[in-house]
Amino acid sequence: MLVVLGAPTLAGATKYRRPFAPALGVKYGVDHDGSKTNDSCKSFDCDGACYDGHKGSDFPLPFGTDVVAAADGVATTVVQGCPDYGGLGSTCGGGFGNYVKLTHADGRATYYGHMKNGSIVVAQGATVKCGQKLGQSASSGSSTGPHLHFEPREGGATSLDPFAGGCSQPTSLWVQQSGKLPGDQCETACACSAGQTQDQGCGSCGIQHRGCDAACQWGAWGACGGEGPCAPGATDSTSCACGGQRTRTCSPSCQWGAYGECAPCPEAGAAGAGGGTQSAGAGGATIAGSAGTPGKGGGGALGGAPPGAAGHAGVPRAGGRAGAAGTAPSNGGAAGRRSIMLETTEASEEGACSCATPRHGDAPWLGAAAALIVSIARRRRRA
Repeated sequence: MLVVLGAPTLAGATKYRRPFAPALGVKYGVDHDGSKTNDSCKSFDCDGACYDGHKGSDFPLPFGTDVVAAADGVATTVVQGCPDYGGLGSTCGGGFGNYVKLTHADGRATYYGHMKNGSIVVAQGATVKCGQKLGQSASSGSSTGPHLHFEPREGGATSLDPFAGGCSQPTSLWVQQSGKLPGDQCETACACSAGQTQDQGCGSCGIQHRGCDAACQWGAWGACGGEGPCAPGATDSTSCACGGQRTRTCSPSCQWGAYGECAPCPEAGAAGAGGGTQSAGAGGATIAGSAGTPGKGGGGALGGAPPGAAGHAGVPRAGGRAGAAGTAPSNGGAAGRRSIMLETTEASEEGACSCATPRHGDAPWLGAAAALIVSIARRRRRA
């Protein structure tokens, strides 16, 4: 059964790779002589590796060798159903037997003939890439033995010799050509014009460059330069003197803005009432057989004791108990004065002296004076 499929043209590459993997050169090339006698057959390099009227390049592939696309394209014609072995003069598949036609970017087409029946793996309209498998080699159609017939055409009918040489053309249609052997490298389409440069942003408002090389391909991007100290929208905070933080923001030009204001520090509190140096209350003196009354911390401004210090324990007279330690300041020095008042009162009752009782709030030296008077009175009494 003969099957012929068609599909529209699609853009693709214009130069070709070797349409199979083995490193096999062409056996019979395109005839450039133009005459109808085999004696005058001329291949691309002007030798006789051709036969009269041949319009393609025959590569001696063993039966079942994979055949691949010579360039990107679309499978615009697929023919299957011919016997794997045809014979000279067979018209199956138009003489190509089982074959695939690919159409490429420049409008040219490539034919892959004499393939194995049922081996073709591309479908109608399928897009194929350079190097992609199409099928396998055989000897279908007008053929005397397994091989691949490869034939580029322009405009649908004009056959082209892909080889450059003295009897063909100076420019090869192969990506690489070494004598009769095409290379197996696919063409890489130009991505840019040689010498062209390109810039792009990078990092924090930086810029980097790249250039197009002689093979029309972009080189690698260079290092990023000219960056700012921060990325747009980034924030940074620092501590304030009295707690809290203030923040700054990076601008669209990658520069830091000013820090915001800190909250004002609270004012220092005023000194509490009653502050100041407190004098220690003196322990009450006692008469014989009586306990001294505990003194209290003094509230005056004189003296060297720290603020609010408790009074010292009272110093006893002969036969008396020690007075208890003074308590924290309250009604400064009152307890000490009471002890002195007791002594002056007792001395007065015995008739030794009549002394005035210090008033509450008198200066601290009055207590000392009263104590001195009591002492003098007692000495006189004993005398």
